[in-house]
Amino acid sequence: MKKNKDITEIDIFNLVFFSDTVREEDRKLIESNKEYYELIEFYKKQKEEIEKSLQNKTKKKLAALIPAYKLTAEQ
Repeated sequence: MKKNKDITEIDIFNLVFFSDTVREEDRKLIESNKEYYELIEFYKKQKEEIEKSLQNKTKKKLAALIPAYKLTAEQ
């Protein structure tokens, strides 16, 4: 593990949102450092909010505005 690796906020963001893009040594470094705890928790809460289900009305508006956004029968 690199001792002098500069961990940035982008690294922490990627750990929460795109964990498969973060190298294992960086993941261990971030998760073992208490200084990053609050930032990790912040991004986890943001991710939870984003993942909450959208109302059907909102989905229909998105589908009308974004050609690539298609509703399926179960949405």
